[in-house]
Amino acid sequence: MINKKAFTLIELLVVVAIIGILAAVGVTTFGGYQEKAKIAVVKSNHTLAVKTLNIQLLSAEIDNEIEAWNYTTKKCEKRTAHVNYDSNVSYAFSCLNEDPQYKNPFNEADNEGAFWQNWAIPTADQRGRTACNYRSDKDRIDCNSRWGSGANDYLTTIIKR
Repeated sequence: MINKKAFTLIELLVVVAIIGILAAVGVTTFGGYQEKAKIAVVKSNHTLAVKTLNIQLLSAEIDNEIEAWNYTTKKCEKRTAHVNYDSNVSYAFSCLNEDPQYKNPFNEADNEGAFWQNWAIPTADQRGRTACNYRSDKDRIDCNSRWGSGANDYLTTIIKR
């Protein structure tokens, strides 16, 4: 007499159903983690932009040197600071704005990348960007970073001269 031990069709269907339910829950949970990670990248980029501007402008004031993007070598290099404050803001931000390693976390095809030299708050269509620039009308630097499409889904930091 042969003794065969095997799973019944019902047992196999129950296992397949459980795996399907777990997969569905896992995929939706994973999507939420991706969104949170992208938001964290935008907030981190905002902090990086503010710190870079503060450090470079202080260096321009103390040492008369600033880092700026070199369009020939395609890298950030030290140079003599400009006499105009707004030019030094542009120099300092160019190291972020022009560097191709910084991509928009919400839109990899965004030609502007993660950093955008502008003082306006990025629109919902520009989600993922960090915009910084000098505002001569207020004599300050405005940095704005948008991570969502809601009215308050952005950060603003004002750097006073």
